[in-house]
Amino acid sequence: MRVCTAEDAAQLLAALEPDDQVPYALAFYAGLRRAEISSLAWHDVDLDGFRLHVRKSKSEVGTDRRPPIAALRPILRAAWMGHGQPADGPVSAVPERPAVGLDRRPPRRAAR
Repeated sequence: MRVCTAEDAAQLLAALEPDDQVPYALAFYAGLRRAEISSLAWHDVDLDGFRLHVRKSKSEVGTDRRPPIAALRPILRAAWMGHGQPADGPVSAVPERPAVGLDRRPPRRAAR
């Protein structure tokens, strides 16, 4: 497995459309999972305090955490302003589960 550097992440994000940058930036810089990204609302984002509030996570340890967003802040601010500075609503329109056929797990083998 290869982990990308901050420079790699910045290059990948720069190649995306602004709305597509948000979910990837949340994953790269804040370590959020797909379900955490899809449930993140604007009231969970504190742009002035440089924090997110992850209210619900896959694990108990990840629930109710507040990761820092310094590297992520410019992307979130641009998205917030581009959407009319909403007080609430989803930060990113990311489905919780990938469409059929796009799941990266290999198919299960039938038991013999």
